[in-house]
Amino acid sequence: MSAGATFVRADLHVHTFPDNDPEGAPDLQAYVDTALAREVSVLGITDHNTIRRVREAMKAAKGKPLLVLPGVEISTHEGHLLALFGPANLNALEAFANPDKLKLVRVSDTEQRSSRSLLDLVDEIARVGGLAIPAHFDAADGINEKLQPSALADLLRHSGLAGLEFAKSEALKEWFTDSDPNPHRRTAWKARQAVDELRERGLWRGVFKHRLHQCVSGSTESAPPSSGTRLTISTPR
Repeated sequence: MSAGATFVRADLHVHTFPDNDPEGAPDLQAYVDTALAREVSVLGITDHNTIRRVREAMKAAKGKPLLVLPGVEISTHEGHLLALFGPANLNALEAFANPDKLKLVRVSDTEQRSSRSLLDLVDEIARVGGLAIPAHFDAADGINEKLQPSALADLLRHSGLAGLEFAKSEALKEWFTDSDPNPHRRTAWKARQAVDELRERGLWRGVFKHRLHQCVSGSTESAPPSSGTRLTISTPR
């Protein structure tokens, strides 16, 4: 048994088709093979507002050293939100991610959008055992820019928030630190830091690691990372 931590690579935001070709037939076996070739151990399937290719992706990875997390990326008027579930909890994702439940409204020939609020979605995802992660949080048109300060504070303080996805690493050097130029972000984040250990390590990393392990533990599709595993989250190129 290793005395130290084991690091694994993960890509938790993967689309199987472009928005302008929703009826395309992707080669999901090629997705799995590419992930393995790039030493990715955890793959999150998160197409926009649909989960119709999740089961196929999980089947393509069966028996291989790749954990596929079923998920969806929900488009809202406040930004995009990832919902990831453990393979053993696929039924919960399927019950959550149907068009009527998401209250999807068509806004163009190729785009749909949920009329539900981010906080409402985060609350339900957490309640049914998933991970709620705002996508490309720091993008120019991302959640950080779209939400009013009070709504942003409510989101960051929400107990169901499992993590944040950043498009660029630069933001991680300053955001949610004492030198963060945004006082609303700084105040909201400090409100979550109730324990000195989490303040030193960074609350997001601690909470995300814990919830990811909870999410994948008990999976029958593929062996999950061990309790001592740390996750290196990156987008393989």
